[in-house]
Amino acid sequence: MSRRYRKALSGATLSAAAFESISVSASPERVQAWGAEEEHAQRERGHDVKVMDIYDIKMKQCGSRYSMMVFA
Repeated sequence: MSRRYRKALSGATLSAAAFESISVSASPERVQAWGAEEEHAQRERGHDVKVMDIYDIKMKQCGSRYSMMVFA
């Protein structure tokens, strides 16, 4: 169990660092808009799971499409 815990903790640390990097590079207005979208998704997820699609970020990079899940 401790190996799984360490792996989860490592993943959470990496996610927090990535989120901080994105937050620093984004405008305060955009960060505030993301927060509002997240609050809405958390509030409505029991009624409509599609609101959770805000966590599925599509990125175009070098002509390829990547999907990254972000967990708060």
